[in-house]
Formats: sequence, C-alpha cells, structure tokens
Amino acid sequence: QLGATDRQRGVVAVSGGNFAQGAAYAGRELGVPCVICMPQYTPANYIEATRGYGAEVELHPDMPACFARVQALQGEGRTALHAWDNPLQMAGNGVIGLELLEQLPLMTDLIVSVGGGGLLAGLIVGDLIFAPVNAASSRAMPAILRQSPRLGVSSTSSVTSSSAR
Repeated sequence: QLGATDRQRGVVAVSGGNFAQGAAYAGRELGVPCVICMPQYTPANYIEATRGYGAEVELHPDMPACFARVQALQGEGRTALHAWDNPLQMAGNGVIGLELLEQLPLMTDLIVSVGGGGLLAGLIVGDLIFAPVNAASSRAMPAILRQSPRLGVSSTSSVTSSSAR
C-alpha cells in the first residue's frame, strides 16, 4: 500500500503488544523503517520481541504520550499505522477468526484478552461471538475507547465471561 517514497520515510505505530511485533516483522521483511511507540509499562518480552524484529522502540509514559509522538513523527513524513482503527487491519485480524471457525466448527465461545483492542476489532469483523474478559483492567483500552468515536462505545465497564475465574 505504500509508495517508494513512503517506504523510505518509514512507518510509526502505537502498540504495547502483538501489533507492534507484526508491524516490526512486516517492516523488516519489506525493508521499511519502523518506529513503535510503547507505554513504559509494556512487558519486557514484548519490547524485546519488537526490537528483535527490527523496529526502533520508543518508550513513553502512557498511551496519550505514545499517540502524540506518532502524530509528531507523522508530521515528519512517516506513515502512521493504526492497530485497531483501520479497516484493512481489522480485516487482517478477522482472518484469525475465520481460521478458528474453519478449524473448530463446533466452537461456541472464544475468550479474548484485550490489550489495545486490535485483535478484538478483527474478530468482530470476522463475526465471531465472544466475551471479552475484564476489558476495563487493560491500561490501554479506556484511552482507546475515548479516542475513537467510530467505536461508538460510551463506557469502559468490564464484561466477564461465565468461564472466567
């Protein structure tokens, strides 16, 4: 999707988890410089894995600071990648749901751990029925819900599956 000039300038994204690693891996494979902005509370294994895939990782105090840095880097010419507010990204994550349904056709429940919500958004696109477990405990999710009017969510209260213990 990126032209030659945009590829040279690179991409930037906010993520403290799986999207960071996917973006870093894709950047490495395509020769596109990748900066990932992560909150300081990101687990070390995610930081190390993202760096291991070749991304430059910047740590910031919180998610709002990460998003502000993305805007600044975007202003310098980098292309911003969005982990959850992007139809193509959601469609890509939706493939996971379709694969699950193909491999487990009798599946009736899917419990999804919510960090930033990108995987969750994709599974919704894939028409899976699920119960997010303790979404309010995610440090990123409340900020994300406030920043995206497209989601149409006015509350960050927890929804808990009956199978959660």
